[in-house]
Amino acid sequence: IDRTRKLPVIIGADLGRESRVVVDDQHRTCRMAGRQRAGSRPASESQARRRSMPAEAAMPSLSSRPTSTASGILRHPGINALRAFFGRRSASPLDVLTHARGIWYNAVATPSFAAAMTTRAHWPVVAIVGVGMIGGSIGKALRARRLAGRIIGVGRSEVSLAAAKQAGCITDAAVDVAAVADADLVVVAAGVATIPTLLDAVDAVIRPGTLVTDAGSTKASIVAGWERRRRSRRGRFVGSHPIAGSHRRGPAAADGELFVGRVTVVTPATATPHRDADEVGELWSALGSTVFMMPPREHDRILSATSHAPHLIAAAVAAATPPATRTFTAGGWRDTTRIAAGDPELWADILLDNAGNVGTAMRRFAVEVEKLLTAIEAGERRRLVALLSRAKDHRDAVGS
Repeated sequence: IDRTRKLPVIIGADLGRESRVVVDDQHRTCRMAGRQRAGSRPASESQARRRSMPAEAAMPSLSSRPTSTASGILRHPGINALRAFFGRRSASPLDVLTHARGIWYNAVATPSFAAAMTTRAHWPVVAIVGVGMIGGSIGKALRARRLAGRIIGVGRSEVSLAAAKQAGCITDAAVDVAAVADADLVVVAAGVATIPTLLDAVDAVIRPGTLVTDAGSTKASIVAGWERRRRSRRGRFVGSHPIAGSHRRGPAAADGELFVGRVTVVTPATATPHRDADEVGELWSALGSTVFMMPPREHDRILSATSHAPHLIAAAVAAATPPATRTFTAGGWRDTTRIAAGDPELWADILLDNAGNVGTAMRRFAVEVEKLLTAIEAGERRRLVALLSRAKDHRDAVGS
């Protein structure tokens, strides 16, 4: 946790550092302990001083809000739970994602904090490029919270855009990306294969300084594509990924509460100004998300294990089930294979874009399957129970 940030943000991996989080409970301070990655930029002296400051002094935006809110956050049971967790052992980014899911959102979801965030995070005109289930949910959430005056939906199909407008996802519709020219915030919520091209098209027409983000399920290639031309860019782009959704598609599946209590990962590049990352974090926090910040490659490594490989496994289970046995499937089979009902075109692009990490995750899966098979074939009941128990513990740790 980096409480030097001005937002309610949990840092999964400090940019440019391989580190663990150290929480000094007595003085309520946070610092990063670890070694600098080769080639990364050292922290400035002012950053170093801020990291050693008491949490109250290090967060001016919180202290400028009602004192009861700031002190309530610092005393919240969720913060104590994180202190206890980090006090037991060093925490990797995956530890943070596993243990802290939802804690910070609960810590700050007080009426006074929510009111302050709603007042601060307001954009007169928001453009959403790609008004499907995710883009439509963003639009609905913005409207429900009165965070935007106009919401322009940009898409290829006039029929789909009309459905999005009727569903309350957007206020205006356009099939030409030039419609984003007047936007204060642009969110590209399309498939990962099309996002880089759409970002270029958006950047060509927006006003200089316009905030831009995306909702793609992979981050490294998207962020790298933007960064290659950073010096000539008009917009201020920060990648993000709301870890929410379903196998359903289109604006009819949009849900204004989709992001509440869910994790959203914001993935600034090394050169991304903190202010830009903070503003994108504000967006997702205002929509109800627990916000994590980490480098794009770290995001892709983690999501390969928690999202991309599981999709492949679900698809394999569905494909390996003989059609003649479908009558006998029940809750277990359907729960296991639900995500395999997702759009094959969309998922093919995600898997190919993160191929290296997905391959590593699938090899880990193959090792576990081999252990189970070996125990079964050898009739080693005790070994089989131990393996199944360990798996159960891992699943139970996530909750329902």
